[in-house]
Amino acid sequence: MPADIGEYLLSPRDINTSAHINKLVAAGINSFKIEGRMKRPEYVATVIRTYRNLIDRALAEGQSFKVQEDEARDLAQIFNRDFSPGYFLGNPGKELMSFKRPNNRGIRLGRVKGYNRQTKLVEVMLEEP
Repeated sequence: MPADIGEYLLSPRDINTSAHINKLVAAGINSFKIEGRMKRPEYVATVIRTYRNLIDRALAEGQSFKVQEDEARDLAQIFNRDFSPGYFLGNPGKELMSFKRPNNRGIRLGRVKGYNRQTKLVEVMLEEP
């Protein structure tokens, strides 16, 4: 097995078409299926709320539509195995799969700067609130 693959051969990335909502709306799509099977209620609520806001803004803004930083962060934070637009923009090939990890990546909040063995305290440099 090539080194760039990994051991999780059947673990797809999460489909995220948020950046393309304006194109989907312009194409005449008026119904969106949001996957929430086997997900926590917080996941379903966050994704539905975010996509509802994105659709409303795409309808109002048209071509100037862009996903806002807080919206992208909410989607990445609630659950992600990396993202892919699926087959929306063509065949993504191996970019459709999450070969190295089958579970949630979340978002990086910071780095451990140090650990004091005597006090058993960790110093963390936060990069996010």
